[in-house]
Amino acid sequence: MKKLALILTLILIPAFALAQTSGKLSGTVTGDGQPLAGANVLVKGTTYGSATDENGRYFVLDVPVGAYEIEAQYIGYKTLTISNVHVNANLTTELDFPLEVAAVEGETVQVVAERPLIQRNATNTTAIMDQELVQALPVRTIGDIVALQAGAVGTNVRGGRESDNAYYIDGVLMKDRWSGGNFQNSLSQQSLSEVSFQAGGMSAEYGGANGGVVTIDTLDGVKKFSAAAQYVTDFGDTSPG
Repeated sequence: MKKLALILTLILIPAFALAQTSGKLSGTVTGDGQPLAGANVLVKGTTYGSATDENGRYFVLDVPVGAYEIEAQYIGYKTLTISNVHVNANLTTELDFPLEVAAVEGETVQVVAERPLIQRNATNTTAIMDQELVQALPVRTIGDIVALQAGAVGTNVRGGRESDNAYYIDGVLMKDRWSGGNFQNSLSQQSLSEVSFQAGGMSAEYGGANGGVVTIDTLDGVKKFSAAAQYVTDFGDTSPG
């Protein structure tokens, strides 16, 4: 029995690790217009980071979905920190760092990034809704979010049935192979980090969909406990007059 449990653990841990969705950061660090080799690029508050190559290029892989502060450091130059940088699932966020020569050691420049209107590395039309937008929408289920997107009528996408859609939660396809139904509506809106919707032209990494593909990323665990409550009623306004 112990051997069976050990075997299952060894099989499941890599499977869950591969199922986690993440994105990538890449770009160039320059100083006076010239590439800087060996500059450090750090995702603040995490253990993720990278160093630039001889061409000043850097790549930070497997960054969890979310908004971050990204910092670039190089000796003799001002440290540049760019905040509000959004990392999307399965996409590359391009971020360049033009560093300035530091007159005083330890100088820092703070910049707030603007989110691009179009994701240039997306191979098809993808609607991406981050945590702030998802929690602000006046809806309660993933199906309600899908219904708001172009190309969807209710949860039917491009004329297909709801069962033609594929819902991936943290990289795992959630579909009942017997009935064709999906399990997406069991998620709390407060637990969502990002929702992306593709109405067609999906890449080869997705399968089991003749309609649309909905990729759902849930929030990571935190050290502090929190709670939320919600109630719904179907009673109208009963006040007189």
